[in-house]
Amino acid sequence: MEPFVSDDEMRRIIDEFVASEYPEGALEMYADYDEYLSDEQVAEILESDDPMSAFYEILDDAYIDSRSYYINELEQQFDEWCEDKGYDLTASDVSDAGYYLDEYIGIDPDYDHFLDHEYNCRLIVDNGDGNYDFTHNPNQDNDFEIEDGAGIIWLGQQLGYSVEQMQNALNKLTRDEDYDGSPIDDVTEPDKFLDSLIHEAANAFGIVALTFLCRVSLADMIKFKENKSSITIECNGMNCGFFDFWNGGGSVFELDCGKSITVPYDKVYEFTVDVSRPGHYSVNEVYGLWGGAYADATVN
Repeated sequence: MEPFVSDDEMRRIIDEFVASEYPEGALEMYADYDEYLSDEQVAEILESDDPMSAFYEILDDAYIDSRSYYINELEQQFDEWCEDKGYDLTASDVSDAGYYLDEYIGIDPDYDHFLDHEYNCRLIVDNGDGNYDFTHNPNQDNDFEIEDGAGIIWLGQQLGYSVEQMQNALNKLTRDEDYDGSPIDDVTEPDKFLDSLIHEAANAFGIVALTFLCRVSLADMIKFKENKSSITIECNGMNCGFFDFWNGGGSVFELDCGKSITVPYDKVYEFTVDVSRPGHYSVNEVYGLWGGAYADATVN
């Protein structure tokens, strides 16, 4: 059957319909409250050179089948609207309307719903010790020595501690030579941070990087990478410690910073969702954490 209306007339009617029913020229596809991108998808986005474009591509691909459903719904709505307006369109006209509607109305996923979802993240500090496989933080393998460029030097500076103050506290650690050479972890310090540092170092060995745990939205993770921002992490006494992401180990993760810490972009080795990736264990995979271990954070 031949269309009843010309192309120009169809466009005029579509214009009228869109102006009446979709004045912003957009239709947002529904997202259920528990719909969000997987940790693996987020990690893939953050590894991209253009994370926002990667986000749009992944989400648009996921909704490609849903778009057909929404176009069909628009055709039905358009047909009913035409009947109310007295436009006598043929079935062929209504079928053709789907093409025009897709052109005139942007049909997109609810991007903000997915960008606003928060994820458990890890942030690994690189104070120059990344060049030494993160072996410069004090641990059992280096006799609890703070070596040049260690991440703990940077953290101590943020908290007002000198390397000498931290090293003097660590020097109180001794080893039980009659047993197995393990450190005697019964030293206490009146200063909360220095006390936590002693116990963190005493239980650390291997490739231990200074690591923070935080909870951040996907939008803020993308913002951090694209704008080379800093990030302020609320420390809670259980979200900062020494972690060996290569071998799947670490210490007790209880460095007590006592205040929020702002990490600049140039001190970050890795900031991503806390999921295992090739060559990298996740903190949760090693420790089996509860949600409270991931503190609030703000990308500046």
